[in-house]
Amino acid sequence: MDKRNCIVGIISCASTLCLVFGAISKSWWKFVSLNLEIGLLSITTQEGTFYRSSILKFYSLDDPRGVEKDIILILIIIGGGFSLLSFFIAVFLPCFGNGPCWFCGCTILFITTLLAGGCSLAASIFAEINFKSDWKQSEHGYSAQLTWAGSVLCVITFISSFLILCRTPDD
Repeated sequence: MDKRNCIVGIISCASTLCLVFGAISKSWWKFVSLNLEIGLLSITTQEGTFYRSSILKFYSLDDPRGVEKDIILILIIIGGGFSLLSFFIAVFLPCFGNGPCWFCGCTILFITTLLAGGCSLAASIFAEINFKSDWKQSEHGYSAQLTWAGSVLCVITFISSFLILCRTPDD
């Protein structure tokens, strides 16, 4: 296996893990003074953890910001899916051989990493813009930081896949 493909595969795997854990973890917004952590799926207080009842329904009576959280969650899921797909493409890229099949595999890798980076960055930027007032009152929890790390890793994977696309397999 080519060293470049291995690097893209490892970074893509790491970005997928960051995005998955960023989506399911419970600390997007951390209110230290209130001892409160709010995630995309739950709210954790001193009394315990309470899970949202309207996840991915785009309608919420119990959580007024639930629809926006669902949008972030959907973007992370799509970005993580493309990141996982790019991992498998990077791993199996040497099986495409030389010539047109290899170029097709590199093009698909380039497109999937572009979509993974775009969706994950869109989720992070959407959260920063739409929850600006919440960020002023709280700290970024580890879930938000993991999602940002996954987004940056997706962009690095995209740049690496572009470099793979620009070279021929005989190099």
